[in-house]
Amino acid sequence: MFSLGGIPEDLKEEADKWYSDYIELMQYRKNPRYGRTKCFRCLLSPSREAAIFLGINKVIARAIEQENNYFSSTIYPCPILNRYECPFDKRKSNNNNNKLNSEDSNLLDIDDLFNLSEIAFQVEFALGKAQTMTKSNETIYEADFEAGKVKEIYANYHGDPYSFSTQYPVEENLSKEVKILSQVPIRNVQDVYNALTDRNTFDKLLQQGLEKEYQAHRDELINLFMGLKDKIKIEDLTLYEPIFTLNTQKSKCSFCNEFANIHCINCSNNNIWLCVDHWKQHKSEAHS
Repeated sequence: MFSLGGIPEDLKEEADKWYSDYIELMQYRKNPRYGRTKCFRCLLSPSREAAIFLGINKVIARAIEQENNYFSSTIYPCPILNRYECPFDKRKSNNNNNKLNSEDSNLLDIDDLFNLSEIAFQVEFALGKAQTMTKSNETIYEADFEAGKVKEIYANYHGDPYSFSTQYPVEENLSKEVKILSQVPIRNVQDVYNALTDRNTFDKLLQQGLEKEYQAHRDELINLFMGLKDKIKIEDLTLYEPIFTLNTQKSKCSFCNEFANIHCINCSNNNIWLCVDHWKQHKSEAHS
């Protein structure tokens, strides 16, 4: 059946339902809780201030805030946290005929904030990788190859060794947990600060830990952080699990004479140390 306007009745009902759904969506978008979810990946959102993050979002935001002293109030954390009310959305401002003045034209756009947040995440990833490597480097792995067990020895606050009664399977533990020596040790907040403010150290950190697709932009990231380094404050950084250095002296690998923290407790001279690349060879040749 056709309506008076010549539009099929079923299409008219479909269009009406679509418009009703559209109006409902527009109303839902006004919900500040929904708007907040759209801010998660923004540089100014505090959502990533969790135990797994070091605070690089905050560092970049604070540095930009100081660099651009025309901000009348702090921009981090964002006081609005609603994507649909974002004061950095220039397109929205222009559509509302609220032209940005010459001073405001230097302000970051919302796209810049999301891009900078991705940069912060990649730097967090590189720092997190260095911290994981450092934690492994500072652990001594007492390997009992004949029993197929490993005990991990850690350092307490004073650098004294301690361990738990738990022993782990040799193959699984040494294959997954032992890391090569980190080019940039990250033990505490001071190490993080030094890595972010020294060009050579930051370059090594990125070479070691930046994901492959971002390596082509390493120089750009270095220039960005070196441009902000004087604005970076150590109190804006957080490291929830500092790593302590063992007073126990590690040794060199019996095969290659490089850094080694796997100690074989089966060999009679008690002085066999192995690196991540050679423990399997020693196990095969001496304890199979």
